[in-house]
Amino acid sequence: MPSVLVPPPYRGATDGAARIEVDAGTVRESLERAIERHPALGELLLDANGAPQRFVKLFVGEDPVAADALDKPVGARDEINIVAAIGGG
Repeated sequence: MPSVLVPPPYRGATDGAARIEVDAGTVRESLERAIERHPALGELLLDANGAPQRFVKLFVGEDPVAADALDKPVGARDEINIVAAIGGG
């Protein structure tokens, strides 16, 4: 099963879970399954249109996933890594 890796700033929404194993075939399905288990994670990850929030970067392994490529297939051993970019000025 693929895993969604949750960064520390978002673990409050997952009751502390750092890894969520999901039964999914794409990046989008993986995120949706993680959000089904932890609904508060949804507003942190995705905007109203289902695209990643502005400061969320996604990777499958070490490969970046573009915001318009969430239908990228994932395998049983893949890890979807969520990176919470820090904004400021």
